[in-house]
Amino acid sequence: MMLSLVGARCCCDCRSPAVLAMLSFGNFVLASAVYCRLFAVLVLPTAAAAVHLLSLSWRCTLLVFASAAAVAHLLSW
Repeated sequence: MMLSLVGARCCCDCRSPAVLAMLSFGNFVLASAVYCRLFAVLVLPTAAAAVHLLSLSWRCTLLVFASAAAVAHLLSW
């Protein structure tokens, strides 16, 4: 096999198993990065918004119960 001067290619355009393994690992790293980015962009803000809405809902529920307790207390006078 004779290497060309332009790149590290074989004369028959074949690739060694080590090069294929490196390319596969590179593709895996790229896919992992894309997945993590999508997770960070889509899932985390949605979860944060859901937690925020649940905390608002919990606060509103507490406010309603507190108001009802205050009204019941005032009506009992």
